[in-house]
Amino acid sequence: MHDPTRGLDPADPRDPDPRAQWLLVILPVAAVALYFGWKHMFFLCDDSFIAFRYILNRRLGYGYVWNPPPFAPVEGYTSFSWVVLLDVLWSITGYGPPRTSPFVGGLCALGTVFVTAWMAWRVPLPARMQPARPLGVALVLLGLLSNKTFLVWTSSGLETPLFVLLHVAWVAWATLGPRGPRWGTVGIWLATAMALTRPDGLLYLAATPALVLLDPVTGGVRPSLTRWTALPVAAFFVHLMWRRWFYGAWVPNTYFAKVGDPWPWGGWTHFSLYVLENAWFLWLPLIGFAAFVGWRRVRTGRLDPRWFVPSVAVGVVLFHLVYDIVIVGGDHFEFRIYAHLPSLIFVGTLPLLAAALGRWTRVTPVFLALIASTWVIAWPDFFQMIDRDVPDAPKVRHKPVAPLLPSVLAPWAELHDRTEKDAVAHVLGLPWVTHKWFRIHHGRRFPSREEVLATFGPEDWQPGATGKTAFPITGLQAVGIPAWNLPYVAILDKYGLNDRVIARNLPKLERHRWSAHDRFPPPGYVDCFKPSVDVQDKFVVKGRAEAFGADDIVRCEDKFFAAVERGETDRVRAIRKAAKEAASAAAEEPGP
Repeated sequence: MHDPTRGLDPADPRDPDPRAQWLLVILPVAAVALYFGWKHMFFLCDDSFIAFRYILNRRLGYGYVWNPPPFAPVEGYTSFSWVVLLDVLWSITGYGPPRTSPFVGGLCALGTVFVTAWMAWRVPLPARMQPARPLGVALVLLGLLSNKTFLVWTSSGLETPLFVLLHVAWVAWATLGPRGPRWGTVGIWLATAMALTRPDGLLYLAATPALVLLDPVTGGVRPSLTRWTALPVAAFFVHLMWRRWFYGAWVPNTYFAKVGDPWPWGGWTHFSLYVLENAWFLWLPLIGFAAFVGWRRVRTGRLDPRWFVPSVAVGVVLFHLVYDIVIVGGDHFEFRIYAHLPSLIFVGTLPLLAAALGRWTRVTPVFLALIASTWVIAWPDFFQMIDRDVPDAPKVRHKPVAPLLPSVLAPWAELHDRTEKDAVAHVLGLPWVTHKWFRIHHGRRFPSREEVLATFGPEDWQPGATGKTAFPITGLQAVGIPAWNLPYVAILDKYGLNDRVIARNLPKLERHRWSAHDRFPPPGYVDCFKPSVDVQDKFVVKGRAEAFGADDIVRCEDKFFAAVERGETDRVRAIRKAAKEAASAAAEEPGP
């Protein structure tokens, strides 16, 4: 008689389950589906060119910096491992990051699909459902590969696909990974890679050693700290110390530019929009069922110790989610910070439905209905926004989806439209199509790299450089494309992502908050550098009426950096002015 648990126990030394042969059919079909999704969602985000500029400057001999010396080094890329990976690929293949990054992102997405399939193959199912386990894998992959959020972030040029792969792999390791002698080492490698890819990964790097040491399945036997375990952690701390030495800060400059006071309204609005677009609210009964089962097992003392690490891992993921909502306040991009959730949600749906319904004849139609619900708003919205290659395309941030849907769905669709309107008013969750066409149309405004290289060169940044082209500087707000097209031109990033002074200058009080676009130059900051290049509408080298050299750049940076460090910012001045005016008004009021 066939043993339904054969090959499913990580510690089972017997041969793999013969049903795994179905994966030889499912995974190639999934890879082809991913390719078509990646192809139709293909885009390069304007912000990806920020990281590309750091790579370019490293190849020009300046290191990973935003502007050439004597400007102080600034870390505005937040994705060290992604930058290094694209830099190495450029050296090996001869192709720059705009060519290689989308394909690397696609390969990372393929890895996420394979890891998701592996998780779906190993999740616990009732004995009667074991023989048709490949059907569960197919359902999970159908949900993932038809999810717009996942497909959008399979390219983009940003580090998102790499972080999603590492994030899903870490969850797979913590929840379903075999507890062998290398289990702890694998987890620490994954967590370190996450921490080097995005600052968010530091949470997982901190949690992983605790999970390894507290795991009751190991029976109290703690893994020894071998060189293979210590090597990635040592690499991370070396990078941390290098960051502090080279950039003068423990965290990337973007942290100061993006994360200010807690903004739960922004985070909740952004997250609510994501939930409404993907119909995740329909999963609430399953979440309630899982909570009830867990509560009952705790009360009856039947909580299996093997669930300790998976439960804590889920808690870490939820803490990360809450931090993004309450403290960070969401994200400027369309659900980029939630790109890992579709994989985890669909994998988690399979065992929950199996436990609640008990057989495939019930699980399959319910699972298919849940998957279809994620298409109702997401894909009509996609098709009405995708064909936007027109001059006003970058300005199109929101189009109501309610008119496209049946009236029975009006309450849901109208709530989505109102939430999206509120979000885009604060530049939260802007549609990926807006970013796609913004990059294309924005790029047409700037000169080509060849034209800029014919005008400026390394000699213009020598300490004693003089003349009209010496120390070329310009000030811009949207700095992605110009970051790549303007080598040897220093760019003052007016939103502060790549400027240590503007990043620390607190937002203005008279305007409502904008996600990642709240920082502004202190009065006189940009003028202090006497910008000599104008690229807003036409490439013009204005030059300077008076001498301006390396010492002047250092003086401007040091002067204004010291001012913002002391708190002499626009916001502090406004508060002091308002308090002074209120005190004066109170003094002028007649007494009783």
